[in-house]
Amino acid sequence: MSAVVEIAAVGNELLEGVTQDTNTHWLCRSVTALGSTVRRAVIVRDDRAAIAAEVQGAQARHTDLLLVTGGLGPTADDLTLEGVAQAAGAPLAEHPQARAMVARRYEELHRSGAVSAPDLTPERLKMACLPQGAEPIENP
Repeated sequence: MSAVVEIAAVGNELLEGVTQDTNTHWLCRSVTALGSTVRRAVIVRDDRAAIAAEVQGAQARHTDLLLVTGGLGPTADDLTLEGVAQAAGAPLAEHPQARAMVARRYEELHRSGAVSAPDLTPERLKMACLPQGAEPIENP
């Protein structure tokens, strides 16, 4: 039996037409090629409550897999994790493995000259905070 998949792309820049949402297109092609069905794909504002409502809606529709893209960076307007945590009823907490992943990535960026320092600033550490109980997945 194939999985029923939903996709929620988060970002005001997508809704304002500033950035084209190529992630959803790629995900739809990939999920379909793997034999699963994409039932729904939506674009959601960078808004904690809107993100939480979309996650809760997917749960209510008994979605097998919800793929959420965007809004995971270090800036204050990146609210995806907060919205997912709200929907799950789980507080955000720094995850040791996620912290190590963020540290490793900023070391790589520093070595390549993309960032001036590899320091784990509060903004960067924000990316190591996950809904309690979540596990990070390596993303090369």
